[in-house]
Amino acid sequence: MSGAGVLLLALAVAGCATSKKAAQPVVEKDVARVIKLGDGTLCVEPAGLAETRQTPGAVQLRELFDAEEKPGEALAKAKELKRKMMEEARNRKPPPEEFQAKMQLLQELMRQAGEDGKDMSAVARLWEEMRPLMEAQKYKEAEEVMDRVRQSMVK
Repeated sequence: MSGAGVLLLALAVAGCATSKKAAQPVVEKDVARVIKLGDGTLCVEPAGLAETRQTPGAVQLRELFDAEEKPGEALAKAKELKRKMMEEARNRKPPPEEFQAKMQLLQELMRQAGEDGKDMSAVARLWEEMRPLMEAQKYKEAEEVMDRVRQSMVK
């Protein structure tokens, strides 16, 4: 499971991706909608949540939680699963700095648009198009989609 898959799994369990008061927004690879709760907290719902729950790492983790194994055995398996996921994450090359900077600016635009109550459905569709490109580390192509996301938000 990729680092993004782990993040999405954590979001599925924990709920909100980031709060309004967070110093740095969580990097999301796909957004279905932004939800503003009564206390002012903004939640980001991943568009591919159902798919993410079916990834091999998520399935293994769910099976581990559902298994009727002794706690020591379950803990050992969880540690091994974590080790494998961390190794996968270490083997991924990071996006270029320029790409990361554009991503941060775009996330800030998205956060502001969500706070302003703007319709994010077009953004979510483009974001979903960008996700597989980022997972495949095709950052140039993902950046082109990112530019279209930004343009759709400025209209």
